[in-house]
Amino acid sequence: MNSADPAPQARIWQPVEWLGIALAYLALALVATYPLIRHIATHVVGAGDTLNNIWNLWWLPWAVTHRLNPFYSHMLYHPDGVTLAYHTLSPFNGFLSLVLHAGLGLNLVTTYNVITLFTFVASGLSTAALAHHVSGSRMGAFIAGIVFAFSPYRLSRVYYGHFILYATQFVPLVTLFLIRLAARPRWRDAACAACALALTAWCSLELAFGAALFGAMLGGFGLFETKHRASYLKQWLIFLLLTLLLTSPLLVAMWDAHHDYTDQTTAPHAAISNSVDLLGFVVPDQSTVVSVLERSALAPIARAIRGVNAAYAGNPGEKQAFVGYAVLIITGFAVVTGGAVIRKWVALAAVPALLALGPVMHVAGRVYSALPYSLFFHIPLIGFGRSPNRLALLVTLALAVVVALACAMFERHRLRLRWVAFLAGAIIFVEYLAIPMRVDDRMLRIPEYYYELARETGTGAILDVPIDLYGAPGPASSYMLYQTVHQRPIVGGYISRTPTKALHPFGRPFLYALRARIYDDTEPYAFSPDNLGSALDDLMLLDVEYVILHKDEVDEPDETVL
Repeated sequence: MNSADPAPQARIWQPVEWLGIALAYLALALVATYPLIRHIATHVVGAGDTLNNIWNLWWLPWAVTHRLNPFYSHMLYHPDGVTLAYHTLSPFNGFLSLVLHAGLGLNLVTTYNVITLFTFVASGLSTAALAHHVSGSRMGAFIAGIVFAFSPYRLSRVYYGHFILYATQFVPLVTLFLIRLAARPRWRDAACAACALALTAWCSLELAFGAALFGAMLGGFGLFETKHRASYLKQWLIFLLLTLLLTSPLLVAMWDAHHDYTDQTTAPHAAISNSVDLLGFVVPDQSTVVSVLERSALAPIARAIRGVNAAYAGNPGEKQAFVGYAVLIITGFAVVTGGAVIRKWVALAAVPALLALGPVMHVAGRVYSALPYSLFFHIPLIGFGRSPNRLALLVTLALAVVVALACAMFERHRLRLRWVAFLAGAIIFVEYLAIPMRVDDRMLRIPEYYYELARETGTGAILDVPIDLYGAPGPASSYMLYQTVHQRPIVGGYISRTPTKALHPFGRPFLYALRARIYDDTEPYAFSPDNLGSALDDLMLLDVEYVILHKDEVDEPDETVL
């Protein structure tokens, strides 16, 4: 079983076979997201940033049908509006919403859930195509799709409602076409790689950065492996230029708005908080298996796992990087028995794993040494990145290919035992499960008043009180959800990167006194004569027609004052 090369190429899958594989991935997706199937039209899968994602799916179709620039919204932070160039807008998903929501009439909740299920199926299929091309193993390719599409990393992104971070379906295709380009430099593969990378950027700029980084590593390997170096470099130039052309609307919008963010370069502590603990690669976070262990004789093991997770420092939503014990065992087996091709893919996994650890290494929450990720702080635009953890996706992609190569080796020497590979795939999927998946029912709890407001004529702005100056833990996401019903401008909002100038109006005495009390801001509501004296001027400045008090967002004594 000592081989430097993968198994010979298997026959190409026919369309009916691709359909069967897609249906298999869809069935697995319904299992992995259970109980979504029971609430697909009423509850959104995941929780956390889901309300912002619902707004994104509403905004782009609304902007397009009203002939507005989707990268700038006057519906938020009225009356001046705000740029969405650095917001997690995910225009590709917005265009899918244009078809499903605006075109076919699906409600926003169903649209969100259908797109989520689509990302599972499409990510599995694209990874299977990549793995089949590299390994020649059909079973290995199918299992590779499971490793990538249902990895704990992707499932955790669904769990926390990070819509843009699990729209990963085009990342394996970038890799596939760049590999084909190294084997035989052709403009068609360069163009396909550029389209795949551009589509990734239209899904998520962070995913595009990761895919580009992975592509650069593949380009380095390809430069040494190809026999047509001059032609290879020429095709890479085509790939880069076409990618720039296809992503130019995004890049132009970012460049036009970058002067609004000159004071928002990422501080190292943000990247440290959102990096992977070294043990995160080998210790599961959300896991059905761990939950089962807690109710068995192996409960001490489960408690030990929970204890290690509790020791992690930083943002718990950015810590999941577990690759699975079955995958680790298969990778170790492949490295020992395989050859140069497998070692290449292990090396491709090692680089993003190192970068995902962030500026400093954490082991069970303890800091040990500085790491290369800090170099990114000095690169324009990329320096805005604050979540090294998100590069862990590339680790699972590379290891998915390693698993396919291991299956190819096994099939070559143990063809009659192919069922063992199928069993390994089942074990990997069960190990990855984290059910029941969270579902968000806040769309069912939109106050009836907003539906009444939607039936009234007029376009005046709405000021929701308390005013949210913070975003993530505050009520602004709910206000944006309500906007999808009443469809009027609102004062404020919650976007990924808020320009400082958008918050300046809230520094006025009366408006500042109406802020939500979050974090350690616990000062009770009080209004001085100066505050009250400027109230009318402040509201006129913001062109406010309605002021809506959300009693559930303030304490009872403050409600009385308001």
